[in-house]
Amino acid sequence: MMEEKPNKGEVGRLVDKIADTQKELLEQRVEKKLAMKEILTAEQFKKFMRMRGERGKGRMGDRRDDRPHRRQGFRQRGEGPGF
Repeated sequence: MMEEKPNKGEVGRLVDKIADTQKELLEQRVEKKLAMKEILTAEQFKKFMRMRGERGKGRMGDRRDDRPHRRQGFRQRGEGPGF
């Protein structure tokens, strides 16, 4: 796409490859969930799904104002002697 005249056929082939890969990944996730559902009780599966949902909370993107350099008083970009 960054070329002056991109090859439409090649772009289409790459789009299809990406779509196929995404489909495979989705199918794998569904298969894993179905397998977990067979192994766990209904209560255990609910807890498992709840825990999976909470797993991503608190990652770097969710706590921008809690970055260490802000808490510890480090200088911000553009301040100080410019080392």
